[in-house]
Parts: sequence; structure tokens; C-alpha cells
Amino acid sequence: MKERLTLALATAVMTAVLAVAAYQLGVIPSYDAELKQLRMREIYDRSDHAFVEQARNRFAKKSGESASRVMEGRYTTVMHVKGDVCVSLNLDPPGVGVVPTYCFDRKSKAVSWADDDGE
Repeated sequence: MKERLTLALATAVMTAVLAVAAYQLGVIPSYDAELKQLRMREIYDRSDHAFVEQARNRFAKKSGESASRVMEGRYTTVMHVKGDVCVSLNLDPPGVGVVPTYCFDRKSKAVSWADDDGE
């Protein structure tokens, strides 16, 4: 009798664990897809587009890949800091690797600062 009760309890626990795991596996891809949909609509001011393209092209050249290829699994953020326009090419979570950031002087459009080494 005690063995049956132990077996029933073990079965119930295992069923609960598997149910939670199945639930989580169903939810995570849905969340991930929604996140990617939002990131596909990159939001930055039109006046910053040239800086975004310049950052993507610089990182592509450094990586030896095309600009579209280096942006796979990445999204762009743009920040304005003291007359500079800074562009970061962030990794989609749970990405691992270099997150290059390039800052450009707004007037001259020249690179004022860059971090694309990952060191």
C-alpha cells in the first residue's frame, strides 16, 4: 500500500513538472516572436537614418559580412549625447557577442567615438 502511494505521488509530481515545462515552452516562443516583431519596427528619427546606416556599414566592414547579415539577431538604438548621435547595434536576447556602438558628430558626421572590439 505504501509503495502504491509513493508511486502515485511520484507520478503526480512528474506530471506537474512536465505540465509546467510544456506551458513554459509554449509561452516563450510566443513572447519571443512578439519581441522580434516589435524590434523589426526600429524606431528612430528619420534624421538619424544616415548615422544608423553608417554604423551598420562600419560594423559589416569590420566583420567581413554584409550589412543585412550583421543585423540578423540585432536591433538598433539611437541616443543623442552632447552634439553626438550614438548608434548601438544590440543583440536580441539571449544573444552573446559584440554590441558595437558608434558615435558621430552631428554636424560633421565624422566618427567621434567607437567601440566595436568587444574587449
